[in-house]
Amino acid sequence: ALAQLDEEEITLKEAVESLEKRLIKKYMDQHKTHQEIEKILDVSRATLDRKMVKYGLRCCGSIKCGTRSKMSGFRSFLSGIKYRRQKL
Repeated sequence: ALAQLDEEEITLKEAVESLEKRLIKKYMDQHKTHQEIEKILDVSRATLDRKMVKYGLRCCGSIKCGTRSKMSGFRSFLSGIKYRRQKL
């Protein structure tokens, strides 16, 4: 991110996003769990998940999620609504 500052003009937002993405990717490559990354970056699980989605980073490879995806839970919720409607 700092090298990019010397070569071209970027906004503060772009610089922060670039650094966030690089740090998260770096720690994903070095550590095996989200919990380790959260502790190092001093962020909550929700913040880490949100930023991983924002930057297109996936839990593939060495990192283990250990939880179901949020969409899986949402699909279950919708199925429950559909089931209750059918019973009415």
